[in-house]
Amino acid sequence: MVILSGYLRRLGPKTLTRYRNRVLNIHPGPLPQFGGHGMYGRAVHEAVAASSLAETSACIHIVDEEYDHGPVIALKSVPLEEGDTALDIERRVTGVEPEFFVQTLRRISEGDLTLPPDFRTRNISDNIP
Repeated sequence: MVILSGYLRRLGPKTLTRYRNRVLNIHPGPLPQFGGHGMYGRAVHEAVAASSLAETSACIHIVDEEYDHGPVIALKSVPLEEGDTALDIERRVTGVEPEFFVQTLRRISEGDLTLPPDFRTRNISDNIP
């Protein structure tokens, strides 16, 4: 697995092919509504603050060839309060992200959460010359 934790660049096709369905990232807002090119950090929280949502979320998703496009495998709801600013929302979301990511990775490692299969994944013995 490859864990990106807020990585802001696109991965190349070799990496995405080699680790298909095994690259995870966390996004600070509901996907797909608040994702895509340019939607990261404060920009996401500003868009959420301008919306009529009652809650936002931290989303852990599988990385594919498009920004914030891969399937969401876990999300943590974060309630919004009347009058919240983008900074208020950012503080609340970034406060839950680290523990949520670790919990999700633990669930994957313990078999409680499964990732989509990738029939191209090779056995570790395939990497031994």
